[in-house]
Amino acid sequence: MFIFHIFSNKISKIVNRKIQAYENAKELNVVGRSSIIFTNLLKLFEILFPEVIVLVLICSCLGWNVATSFVIVLVAMLIPMIGNIDCDFNTRAEIKRLNQIKEDKFAEKVADNMRGE
Repeated sequence: MFIFHIFSNKISKIVNRKIQAYENAKELNVVGRSSIIFTNLLKLFEILFPEVIVLVLICSCLGWNVATSFVIVLVAMLIPMIGNIDCDFNTRAEIKRLNQIKEDKFAEKVADNMRGE
């Protein structure tokens, strides 16, 4: 735990910067360069890393019988992450579809102008 508290500030800055860049791209309706799964794993890492350290400490001190409830809680936290990944894939597909529609409309206008209509 002591080592985690030493490095948590530096690690959280890096993780938060990546997450914020992804969220900004999503707000601007731009397809970001980062992976959806990687970004959601970073969000999960930010939340679960201290709990995993506590779980390891409990397992080493008391055994797996006591830590089983913590494992169940950690696994239960993965379920919303799967929903977030699916939602982000749908959002990215919608952004790509809207960009394609914009490009098609622009191409039609250019073609109409070239024909002289």
